[in-house]
Amino acid sequence: MATSFAPYSIVAFNAAKLGVARAYAIMTCLVVAPLAIWFAGAAGAVTRADLARSCGLALVSAAPIVAVTSLVAYVVRPASSWDALALGATGSVIASAPLLLLTRRGRWILEQFKQIALQARDIWHWA
Repeated sequence: MATSFAPYSIVAFNAAKLGVARAYAIMTCLVVAPLAIWFAGAAGAVTRADLARSCGLALVSAAPIVAVTSLVAYVVRPASSWDALALGATGSVIASAPLLLLTRRGRWILEQFKQIALQARDIWHWA
């Protein structure tokens, strides 16, 4: 779905790049994503309820990651981008681990990740 958000970016123009990025993020979350879900569920075998259920599960699993990255960005405020990336990635893994370990689907995802890592190791070993 290619759309121009130029009119909405003007609102954040005074805040420069960060304001424009925030305007795009807000418009994507509040307008583009709901419209995409609405139109995707309008016709076909997948209903809007199925899409809403899937998005709800994604939001629940993303909540700890959003919380940790927000904490790193707005409270810790690391000196460099690399420090922010390292802290955010490490914190996100730690925050999302309970969701992966406590659910059947999460344990299945971890098992799949393990299989991929083992296959990659075997391929790297033979290369």
